[in-house]
Amino acid sequence: MKVTRVGVDIAKNVFQIHGVDRLGRPIWRRKLKRTAWLRAMTLRLEPGCEVGIEACSGAHHWARELASRGFVAKLISPQFVKPYVKSQKNDATDAEAICEAMSRPGMRFVTPKTVEQQDIQSIHRVRSSVIGQRTAQANQIRGLVAEYGLVAPQHLSSLRKAIPEWLEDAENGLTDRFRALLHGLWTELLRFDDGEQVGPASANPVCLHVHKARLTNWERTREYPSWPGITNVRIEAGYTIAVEPQHHRSAGWQTRRSPYMVTWFTEDERGPITLLRLPRPNSGQELKLDV
Repeated sequence: MKVTRVGVDIAKNVFQIHGVDRLGRPIWRRKLKRTAWLRAMTLRLEPGCEVGIEACSGAHHWARELASRGFVAKLISPQFVKPYVKSQKNDATDAEAICEAMSRPGMRFVTPKTVEQQDIQSIHRVRSSVIGQRTAQANQIRGLVAEYGLVAPQHLSSLRKAIPEWLEDAENGLTDRFRALLHGLWTELLRFDDGEQVGPASANPVCLHVHKARLTNWERTREYPSWPGITNVRIEAGYTIAVEPQHHRSAGWQTRRSPYMVTWFTEDERGPITLLRLPRPNSGQELKLDV
């Protein structure tokens, strides 16, 4: 019988497959190795068959591989799959739940990322990691110098200015041993500052997350700011959204927002997105960004 829909529970080495016919009856259940599952799918399924995968680690890679073989890859957020898991959780029930979830008419799917988009995502993840390490380093320096009676004003820029002054001041109570330690910590802090600049300035998270397919589905301009979680923006000329960095504190944010996107819309020190020009709905035009 013809398999019309397949749910795949992916893992590192073993992949569980659950296929059903057009009536939803299970007719294909297999557990395959990582090196053999794509070949088995190609031999068993016809081009155009829908294949569902949880949007987890490696899912975008496999979605691209499936699409290159003529299948329709659909990625589902794990939170939407969980309600369909029956009894005990294992690979077989997960694959069945994915297959069942993707059949729902109102199901929302994740758009597979291209290789270029994943490159940009990697840049931003490394940047976030570097910023976290820099913040930890700065807090450690503040805590150490506080034991010697030295306090720097808030903000990282003030700490950058204060450290050289502490090192040059011979009468602030710092010992030679601690000065050498502080100089090493300062060098590490400067290294983190250089690491934050990783990637080109065009590596914009908005370009990463906004897909052309998503743009063509928006019917109103205000649907765009509501997608990352903004609830109070200024609409100009019907198709231009202005997010002023100096007024970001007055803007509203939804509870279910993207934390990382919030930093790019409100962070005025590193050049936030201040103007977004949207194409007219269903026009097929590309998104233009002024950064």
